Amino acid sequence: MSAFLFNVSDHFRQSPILPILLLSLSGAVAQAEPLPNDPPGQSFYTSTPIDFTTLDATTCGCMDVVFLVDDTSSMDAAIENLRIGFQEVLEVARLRADDDLRAGLIRFADDVLVVEALTDDLDAVSNGLQAIVTGGGNEIPEASDEALRAMLGYTECPRAGSPSFDVPFRNQCTRYAFLITDAPPGGCDSLFQEGVDDVNARRRAVEAAGAGIRIFSILVNAPGVGPETHAIMQNYASRTGGEYIPTDEYGANIAQYILPFLDACPDCQPNGYSDTLETAAGSAPDCNSNAIPDECESLMIQCGVVDVVFVLDTSGSMCEEIEALCTVVDSVVGLLADSGLDLDAEILRIADLPPQPGRDAGRSPEYCYDVCEEDSVDNLYGNTALGLGMVMSDCPTEGAQGSIEDWGPASAVVAANL
Repeated sequence: MSAFLFNVSDHFRQSPILPILLLSLSGAVAQAEPLPNDPPGQSFYTSTPIDFTTLDATTCGCMDVVFLVDDTSSMDAAIENLRIGFQEVLEVARLRADDDLRAGLIRFADDVLVVEALTDDLDAVSNGLQAIVTGGGNEIPEASDEALRAMLGYTECPRAGSPSFDVPFRNQCTRYAFLITDAPPGGCDSLFQEGVDDVNARRRAVEAAGAGIRIFSILVNAPGVGPETHAIMQNYASRTGGEYIPTDEYGANIAQYILPFLDACPDCQPNGYSDTLETAAGSAPDCNSNAIPDECESLMIQCGVVDVVFVLDTSGSMCEEIEALCTVVDSVVGLLADSGLDLDAEILRIADLPPQPGRDAGRSPEYCYDVCEEDSVDNLYGNTALGLGMVMSDCPTEGAQGSIEDWGPASAVVAANL
């Protein structure tokens, strides 16, 4: 089990609370550190010895591959180049999957069209790609984020007549998504709004990572492609273990950018054997059956329960900060849960408050009342002994308000019980 503990107090406040919180979360989930007692070089998860006689180094094992293609007018040359090499792309994937390949095709502009959900009818997928007629796209942002959401089962802007992507990815199979566009994400409204569409795109990447889908983001080099688009496409890839692939101008030879990733089996260890075959054979632990060895996954999508505890200083000077935190804490917890974590979240004030005075506002000059905390550290752990025999009631108080601001002892008590 992993645990995160966040203090929220103005006794050490030097910058806004929410950036501190979000930076702490992003830093904590960016890398999985070994346990303190692990031998040097040993990861948190340890593979069982591999029986190489059961594995075939010439194949990748079963594969599910989805192509998500921007079909606006500016993509006309890139799609024509993709048509030329698409049959070879499917054939290479089929051979590496040892004839156990399913493919899918999604088109998008300002809306999303599911052409083929995952199917073993590769001719249908090829014909769907060949039949693309480009058009529209006068507003540069396109719905790449919504296309990824559709691949995961839902979109807010389906194209008229579009079926749903109702065939799930298979457990214990390699899962690839090739996203091809020359534009930033725009949701369903053809607008790129910083703080909205980039956040939505990052959330789609987190969801794909949680489902074990590697995104290969192919950015077609065209006039007007800005740095924010490069950054978002890079994030799609880096968050999911895929690859960011900027192409030549207008997508020349675009199929040649795709082929190496289909021809080379995923091998994160690396040991020369496909992750898919290793996990299917039980040679590498895969607790969430996504065909990625557990030791290769970030903490964000490893298995097990994660405790997240927010400890709040509810003294009067903290009321505005706590109100701000309470408005976003559900979103933060939801983002972590959407990433695949088995999450147990708790919000605690440091100590119980005196009875609330007869006031309409949820605060007094000394205390914050009626905020989002569920209980207090003092109530839950007030008599819990620490390593040195210290308990909350033994801690010296600071100032007239006493223990409601004692974030140090409260943190120690909570940490000792996580």
